[in-house]
Parts: sequence; C-alpha cells; structure tokens
Amino acid sequence: MDDLKNLEDVLEMLRVQEQMQEILEKQQDEIEELRMENRSLKEQLDESMNSNEQLLKQGKRLNEQIGKLKEQISELKN
Repeated sequence: MDDLKNLEDVLEMLRVQEQMQEILEKQQDEIEELRMENRSLKEQLDESMNSNEQLLKQGKRLNEQIGKLKEQISELKN
C-alpha cells in the first residue's frame, strides 16, 4: 500500500513538474518576443534620433541663411 502511495506521489510530482516546465517554456517564449519587440523599438528610436539630428542641422543652416539674408536686406536698404 505504501508503494502505491509513493507511486501516486511520484506521478503527481511529475505532473506538477511537467506543468511547471510548460509554464517556463511559455515564459521563455514571451521573454523572447519582448526582446525582439525591444530590439525593434530601439532601432526605431535610433532612426528617430538620427532624423531629429538631421532636422536640427537643417534648422541651424536655415537660421544661418535667414541671418545672412537679413544682413543683405539691411545692407540693400542702406
């Protein structure tokens, strides 16, 4: 009788272990999906930052050109 109880206990432990393994595998899949999503978001952020840098440079150049044009207009008025 004790042997039967021990076997049942072992079987139950194996079932629990199998369930835990399934949960772990699902969590690992979710972690991998999150890593991929994170990688994609980082790439988008990098692209956005590069774009912002380019826009900032263009804005500075335009401001310089505007300043030069204002000077030229001022000189022409005199």
